[in-house]
Amino acid sequence: MASQERFMQWVEAHFRVGRGQVIAVDGKTVRGSRDTLRAQQAIHLVRAFAHESGILLGQRKVDGKSNEIRAVPELLKTLFIKGCVVTVDALNCQKDIAQPIVAGGADYGFALTANHPPLHQQVVDWLEWATERDFRPIDHTFHETVNTAQGRVEIGQGYPLSAPHAFQALADYDGWVGLRWMAVVYRECHLPDRTQAETAYCLSSVPADAQRILDASPAPW
Repeated sequence: MASQERFMQWVEAHFRVGRGQVIAVDGKTVRGSRDTLRAQQAIHLVRAFAHESGILLGQRKVDGKSNEIRAVPELLKTLFIKGCVVTVDALNCQKDIAQPIVAGGADYGFALTANHPPLHQQVVDWLEWATERDFRPIDHTFHETVNTAQGRVEIGQGYPLSAPHAFQALADYDGWVGLRWMAVVYRECHLPDRTQAETAYCLSSVPADAQRILDASPAPW
């Protein structure tokens, strides 16, 4: 057995992630791993990271960013994710990745961007329509967080929306196992010299809990 496999089994045995925690799955290119003299491409990894405890739960080497979609489900199958919320970036917002997450007894929170038209545009349209009506009388929840640290103030607001008619209208809804909510998340980061802001759209299988959905949408800064 490879040393990396033994190490990850040790991590799994001693640092099992508790129920409700967020597991962030993303791709990372190892800095300085490219060797042009030897025609060696940079090393690209897919990682699963326990957001709250700060533990690397597992990783898998892939040939390139375009191969993440195939590697993520394989990585998830090696982890104990029951009761957790698994988040992925927009590249990996895929039905084939939602399926092993739900099969493992976990929920998902997927970032959704214009990389997935027309699904993204339909979600944006529905949430803008709901926002204009102050979410009345649409089934929704709300949560706000305010965090201060190292001279900055971070404000997050999450509006998950449950609308069966909207889900039925989504062009790519068929096959999205466990889908319960679409959500819009507003974030602001106030620094001494500037303010950063973003609006993010998400698909989620998390039960009706705006706080969990907001926690499953980590800020980019």
